[in-house]
Parts: sequence; structure tokens; C-alpha cells
Amino acid sequence: GGGGGGGGGGIGTGLMGSREREDVLVTVCGRQAISWRLSTRKKEFCADFVCDSQELFSRSSQRLKDRMFVSHDGMVVYDATLHAAIYDMRIRPPEQHPGNSFLFREGTSTMKIGAQDLPLVLYCAPDTTVYMLDGEQSSTRTLDFSGNGYLLVSGSGRGELVIWDMQHHQQLKRWSAHRRSSITCVRFSHDHKSVYSCAEDCKVILWDWKTESRIGTLVYHQAAVMSVEMCVNGQVLASGDRNGVIVIWDTYKHEPLRIIEAHRGSVLCCSISPDGSMVASSGDDEHIAVFNTNTGGEMMCLDEAMEGKGFTMKFSFDGGRIQIGGETGNILIWDVYKNCLLYNIDAHEGQVYDCAWSGDSRRLLSVGADGRARLWDTAAGSELCRANFERILGAVDSSGFIKCDLSSTGSSMSGATAKGQLINWDVAAELRRVPEGSMLYKWLAAMPLRRARDVFASLLNDFPLLINTQDSRGWTILMHATQDSNPEVTRLIVKSVAPKSGALGLTASAISSCPLSVIKTAPNSTSHNGHGSVNNGSFMRSLTLHGDNNKGGGGGSGKGLVSLSLNSARSRSGRGISNALEVPVAGGGGGVGGVGI
Repeated sequence: GGGGGGGGGGIGTGLMGSREREDVLVTVCGRQAISWRLSTRKKEFCADFVCDSQELFSRSSQRLKDRMFVSHDGMVVYDATLHAAIYDMRIRPPEQHPGNSFLFREGTSTMKIGAQDLPLVLYCAPDTTVYMLDGEQSSTRTLDFSGNGYLLVSGSGRGELVIWDMQHHQQLKRWSAHRRSSITCVRFSHDHKSVYSCAEDCKVILWDWKTESRIGTLVYHQAAVMSVEMCVNGQVLASGDRNGVIVIWDTYKHEPLRIIEAHRGSVLCCSISPDGSMVASSGDDEHIAVFNTNTGGEMMCLDEAMEGKGFTMKFSFDGGRIQIGGETGNILIWDVYKNCLLYNIDAHEGQVYDCAWSGDSRRLLSVGADGRARLWDTAAGSELCRANFERILGAVDSSGFIKCDLSSTGSSMSGATAKGQLINWDVAAELRRVPEGSMLYKWLAAMPLRRARDVFASLLNDFPLLINTQDSRGWTILMHATQDSNPEVTRLIVKSVAPKSGALGLTASAISSCPLSVIKTAPNSTSHNGHGSVNNGSFMRSLTLHGDNNKGGGGGSGKGLVSLSLNSARSRSGRGISNALEVPVAGGGGGVGGVGI
């Protein structure tokens, strides 16, 4: 389904049993149920599952051709044969909401009934997306997801390691790993068969978690080990301690390969590249650098890029970028191969304590002292969603996070608070709360312009990050509007962007895959259409809609052009990073004049 978005996993299929419709196939994902005509290989009907607690969709009189909304805030049974929804109207307290069951973790579930195996789809709108796995008594200090996202390992201040089943939120294993020592870092191996941990006892220990037995102990450090990470093939491991020393280990022989005196104070964080050729570290001396693991020499110095200390530093899984989170609340995305800054994201109020990449390196999770967890699109530096922790009794707001990790699919986040609580955030369910871009665009395009403006404004009140939300292709609602050559909806969306919000940064990266678009680099001193100037460090926004015959007033009747000048992030020097888009659209009878924001 084109609206899979962040909504989830597999696709269910079922053939309808009636003879007159025996050539129809039904496919189901987390957001849609689509009927396909097999003889023509074309889409016949589409049902969009919408979380609609405000009843904005269910009360709307606007209907779409061959498309319907299955909107509810509880559970719905959808009959794909009759294109009809049967609503469960029982009112339940939040803890008994069916959407909170792991059975509906993907949003939908399919079943077949009758002798002809007619397909029914059960849809549950998510209610609670934040869960507390363990309370303050657990004293959780660090955590890590397995490569498949099914398991989580957490380390405590009492030296215990715990293995969690993240499908059912249950403990599988618990054992004492570092006696009388607080665990500072723990990781799964990339084949998720073993875990390795470091602690204040100056040791790095490799474990077989299934048998709770020790595989090996790496001994060299003369101070508490603060951070540890292994390369993808599992042959090389890097660890850093409070004396500022980084040790590169041979994990088979359990011997040091290289000793790097990286900092004049404690190592705050270190990360090894996926191929094991580089190690990046940040220290208490505000020194941030990348070292060659073979020679121990410094390859890059990033001190000028970050103000203050870098509390977290990690390579992306593709090895091409490094994220650095600092004490000023900013996150830097650094290009390793070009040795340059890509984005400087103003992420949190206060210190950024930890960040985590998704498996495809497209998304980045960040947590900070302000108690927030935020998900970012790393190709554009734009925020996709944020967690709502109001149901955790204000515990997170008062203490903040110290560690976090994101599952490889980007569908689940786990974090440890300063109070020792272990919290899980269902990111996929959070993304499913927001209406999907292609469906929403078609709905707005079918409305009168004034009605569409009111509806979109109401949606923005409920979903402030609606403009950034992506579908399964990575497209936003703005990209669907420009691809469909609709200047009215395009202008409506762009005008809703708040000044200096940087919300349109996402469009610059994702729309480059559209065959209708051309990406250009615009000078920072002028807008793309050549009018007006912008001071260094300011955010530039302009939209020009014009026809072929008259670029200023748009009097032509053929195809026109949408020109977007975007500036979504600041560089270290204070200058903006500017992108400009040109997307052909239909000129439409009277044409459209230039507008700017």
C-alpha cells in the first residue's frame, strides 16, 4: 500500500470468494486496505484507516472516488468485500484500549470468515504509545537494541544486565555482570548472539546472553570504561575510559591492537566505524576527533564545529556520517567523506545526552535534559515526530533522559531516564496517528479552497509536524501537491509554514527523487527568483508560482513552475544552507501571481 508510512510491517492478502469477484485481490498494510482487479492489474478501491479522535474525517461530507475513510479512535472491523466498516463503539479506559495490545502493534490484523474465506480487516487506532518497562528500582543506566529489533539489553547501576523481549515487553534474562560496579555501556553484537558491557570496574566483558556465561574479559584500562562499540564483522572493538585513553581490541584474541591517548580528560563517548577503520570520540576536554584505528593518528578535528562538550557521537550504519550531540542542545550531522558539516540542528533545550540512528541511516532519534524524545530526518534536518510523555506522571519531564536507542526499522525507541526508569516509545504507532500524505492531499484537493484551508489549519493544530510527515516512499503532502501540479494546495501548504521553522527542509531532500524536479544551489545572499536580499544567518522562504508565458504574473494557460527557496539549517559560521527547487505545475486558466513568505 502506498500509505504504509511508518505504520508497520507485513502485508496481508486475501482473495474474495464470490464468483463475480473472484479476480479481486485484497492487500492490507498498517494504514490501508486496497482491492486490486487482477485481470487489469489496477487498483479498484482503497480504504484508508485513520486515527480520528476529533471526528474530523468521519463527519466530513467530502467523498473521494473509489476511496473511503475508515476513521475511529477505537477498534473497527472492515469488510473488504462490501467496502463497509463495522464500528466497535464500546467506551474503554485507556489501559483497556485494544490498540494498546501487542496484537495490533502494526495497526491492522487480517482474518477470514465463512466457507469462502471472505477477508475482514481489524483496525485499532493507537491510544498509548509510551510504556514504562521498568521503574526507578531498576536503576537503568544504558541500553541497546538487537539488530533485528526483537530484543533489548539494559545495564543497571547495580551491575546487572537484563534481556527484554520487545514484542511482548517481558524480561527474558537477568544476571549480575559487574559486581559492585555501575554499568556505563552495553551493546549487542551485530549477529545478536552475544552482548558486551563495560563498567566502572575498568573491564570490558563479552557475554553469551542465552547461557549468561562469560565469553571473555578485556583487561587493560586503568580507569572506569565509559563507552564501548564493536565493528560490523565483530573482529575489532573500541573502548574509552576516564583517563582519556581509547583501546582498539582484537575480539578473537582478547588483546589490545592499538592504544590511542585521545583526550586530556575523560572520554565521554566513542564510536567505531562499521568497517572498523576509524574511531570517533569526544572528551571532557571539549576535543572531538576521528582517529585511524590502524595507525592511531588523528584524521579529523571537529573542535571548531561544536561549542562545548560533545556528550554523544556515533557513526551512521552506512559509515558516511557522524552525529554529535552537545551541551548546548544542538546536533551536528557531519559528512565523513567530505569532512564537512551537513546540518546543525537546534534539537533540545539543554544538553543532548544521547542519539541513535535507524538501520537505514535515514532517521535519527535524540533525547536530552528537557525530557523530550524527538525523531529527525537526517537527509534534511527536519523533525518528524516527538513523544508525548504526559502519561508517565511527569517523571521524564523532571529528570530527562540519559540514554536511548532506536530499533533498526525505526519503529521503536527505548530510553533510560536520570531516575533509572526504562521507557519504551512506539514510534510506528506515533507516526500512524498523523494522516498519511497522499490520502490527505487528495482529500484537500477535492474540497473548495476555503474549506481546505480551514481543514488544514485544524489538522495543524492537532499535528504540528504534519508538513514533515512522510509516506512509505518518503514523500510529504507538499510533494504530492507539486507532483500533481496543484498550485492552490501547494500555496496553501507553504503559507502555513511558520517563519524560521525550517519545516520545508524535508522537501529539498525527498523531492529530488521526483522526475519532475530540478535541484539547484541558490546563493545565500539572494532569493531564487533574484529579488531581495537575505542577511547571513537568516532563514529564507519564497514561493513563486508562474506560467510559461509570463513568469511574473502567470498569465499563461500551459504548464507553470513552482520555485521554492529553502533554508532549513545553519552552518557553523552562521551562514544558511540553502536549497532551491523548481517543480513544473499546471498553469491553469488565469494563472497565478508570485507569492512569498
